[in-house]
Amino acid sequence: MQLFHKIDDAVAIIRDGVYFRQVDLYHRGETVYIKLSRGFCRIVARFGSEAEYGTCNPNVKLIEYEGAGLIDDNRTLKYKGR
Repeated sequence: MQLFHKIDDAVAIIRDGVYFRQVDLYHRGETVYIKLSRGFCRIVARFGSEAEYGTCNPNVKLIEYEGAGLIDDNRTLKYKGR
């Protein structure tokens, strides 16, 4: 079973509706997640030419991120480790 693991020193800015928040990033294998109050939300592909990534929640967008081991693989954010 793969569990969620916090990515050390990784952080993101998200837009949740009209609010912006700073959140930690997590991974399960190569898939990257953010933790919301209701649980974990998967980061999915970027939209068109925009820099924002979508999430499994249509109201939540990942605006910016920073962290070692994170790469944009074909417009999808993945964790490849350190």
